[in-house]
Amino acid sequence: MNNGFLDQYWRVGGACGILFIVMFVIGAILQGGEPAAYDDPIEEIRAFWVDDGDSYLLGDYVIGLGFIIFFVPFLSAVRSVLGAAEGESQMFSRSFFAGAILFIALAAAAGSFWTTLAWGNVAENASDETIQTLMWLDLAANHFVPAGIAIMLLPAAFVLLRTRVLPLWLGVVTLLIGVVAVLSMLSIFGDSSDDDYGWVGFPLTGIWVLATSIVLILRKDAPGTARSA
Repeated sequence: MNNGFLDQYWRVGGACGILFIVMFVIGAILQGGEPAAYDDPIEEIRAFWVDDGDSYLLGDYVIGLGFIIFFVPFLSAVRSVLGAAEGESQMFSRSFFAGAILFIALAAAAGSFWTTLAWGNVAENASDETIQTLMWLDLAANHFVPAGIAIMLLPAAFVLLRTRVLPLWLGVVTLLIGVVAVLSMLSIFGDSSDDDYGWVGFPLTGIWVLATSIVLILRKDAPGTARSA
């Protein structure tokens, strides 16, 4: 019997999801102003990383802590809810968790290029060509991060829409964000930073985490095998 909030794993997971969003926002604020665009003059790009590199790293650290402390427990709770609804095979709930881990890995790999520019005296001492290369590598890497979002959300949407273990509208939203993530990868064919739409999946995923967290917190009864639609 689940007697208290801490005994209700799905509600604890929802709280972790909200705390993750809070830490992400705090980290983003600490990172300072918006970095220069990939095709801005090298002097402007170098100046940003020289002047604001330490702030960026501080914000990066806070965001990383949020992923470690809160995002993974949130994902674990969602995976458990989906698995309980899916039943014996749990194929799609496992796919959701695998996609979530892939998303974290891709996001960390993509972020390493800007972290390199922000670290120490790299931006101050690096050649123009090195700075430009790191900026474009960041752009290219971010085109593939939505793949993790899609692999995470599309299986989740299938389970949500099939079992209705959580509200139907959440299943629809999950499906739409997964599809948008897939389509956003098409921006890899763009010619400049103005054609970069790979970032669209990030704020939408944040909205999904927040919405899912609220739904989980408000749920009083333990998730079980729900009816199939």
